Amino acid sequence: NWDTRAIRDGILEPERELKVPEVALTPDLDSAAWDDVPEQVLRKRGGMPFVNMRTTMRVLRDKNALYVLVKGLSPSKHPEDIWKKKSDGSIFSDEYVEIGISPPNSGGKVYRIAANPAAGCRFDSLIEPGRANRKTEDKGWNGTWEYAARTTLEKARWNLAGRAWTVWFRIPFASFGSKAPAVGERWGFNVGRDRRVPYMIWQDGRSAADPKALGKLVF
Repeated sequence: NWDTRAIRDGILEPERELKVPEVALTPDLDSAAWDDVPEQVLRKRGGMPFVNMRTTMRVLRDKNALYVLVKGLSPSKHPEDIWKKKSDGSIFSDEYVEIGISPPNSGGKVYRIAANPAAGCRFDSLIEPGRANRKTEDKGWNGTWEYAARTTLEKARWNLAGRAWTVWFRIPFASFGSKAPAVGERWGFNVGRDRRVPYMIWQDGRSAADPKALGKLVF
């Protein structure tokens, strides 16, 4: 079930950049401001996007924070048995969404932020690239970001029924020791959704927080 519309819209571009619109009011989970933002489609790592697992993300900003909205469709109608509250890193045994962010002042480090719909189920860390393709992960880093999530039952194209879950992130620029980005500034950025199999990602690579697999946000 390839998502041919997403392929035609440029999903196979090797380098991905995304212009981030600015809003005056905080765009929450249901804000109409999201309707004016073109969706970005995630694809299977090294492959194509699927209709029955279609995953999209949108990005906005205000003067103080970055906002990311991710929506994922799944063929399953019964999510209640796979999303359970877990402590810190153990959320990666379930389906989750993760974001990798690398501001210009980070020295190549990537801030990793992840969550799933279970209440309070969140994770963050700081990844530092090393020699010989090795990297270290500091799980002691704790950002000031927020998230909210919601699950619904929906129909995809071709009458494929299933559940969808939407997750909203608010990530203050101050979390990274950064001021609001200047006009034209570029930040490393990626989004991934892991539903065990497959892993879907915006800029193709091993994972959304891989320092070598980042697209760009353009402010």
